[in-house]
Amino acid sequence: MDDYNEEFIQKIINTKWLGRKVIYENVIDSTNEAVKKALNTAPEGLLVVADAQTVGKGSKGRSWSSPPGTGIWMSCLLKPEIDAYKACELTLLISFCIVKVLHAVFEIDAKIKWPNDVILNGKKIAGILTEVCSDREKKQCLITGIGINVNQDNFPDEIKDMASSILIETGRQISRRKLIAGILESLENEYEQYLISNSLGNMCEEYNGLLIHHNQKVRLINGNKETMVLSKGIDKHGKLEVEYENGQKEFINMGELSIRGSSCYI
Repeated sequence: MDDYNEEFIQKIINTKWLGRKVIYENVIDSTNEAVKKALNTAPEGLLVVADAQTVGKGSKGRSWSSPPGTGIWMSCLLKPEIDAYKACELTLLISFCIVKVLHAVFEIDAKIKWPNDVILNGKKIAGILTEVCSDREKKQCLITGIGINVNQDNFPDEIKDMASSILIETGRQISRRKLIAGILESLENEYEQYLISNSLGNMCEEYNGLLIHHNQKVRLINGNKETMVLSKGIDKHGKLEVEYENGQKEFINMGELSIRGSSCYI
């Protein structure tokens, strides 16, 4: 098991402002909730990391299993001067950074499942939950929760067909600290570029190259209705372009509809 505490995490982080302030807990209810509690006094870039979460949160209110000694459970505080509806764009940016680091630093061929899942060998290994809130001065803040299954060696029967870890899929244990450091460095750079352009335009082409469903048929799910469409990739605001069988094209927003593989989750 890699050394994993506030001191060791701070030593390896090589950023200007993101993650320079670290709060570490062995066990916590939720790293997102911990950031909320520190909201009024914390600087932008605050990083909360826990070795285990008891009430880890995924998207759409789902729980996220966060056992000790195995994964990365962390949240960052960002204070971008953007409209609240654009917060979803940062979720895409974060998944992009995670996959880029897995490729560049660890030579792990992960993919992105739009909008907020990281996939390895057809199974989910990471997810992102972004929450919009305000501090006591009414300044908009974003809390970005990141959960990555790193060194777990097993999963409950009810999720093992869909979820996995880097260890299971590659046979390698990797350093959680090194992965955190890489993600923060990449995220700081991409985030600063995003604020300059106010869009994801700089990363669209590379992002689409990492999409697991790029130019593939997928199921577009709206409640109980499923429609087969061709996934064409994102635009500069993170909307996914889909093409219907009749040739009609449409851009869909994150959260409006769900995308699934043609015959399964991936």
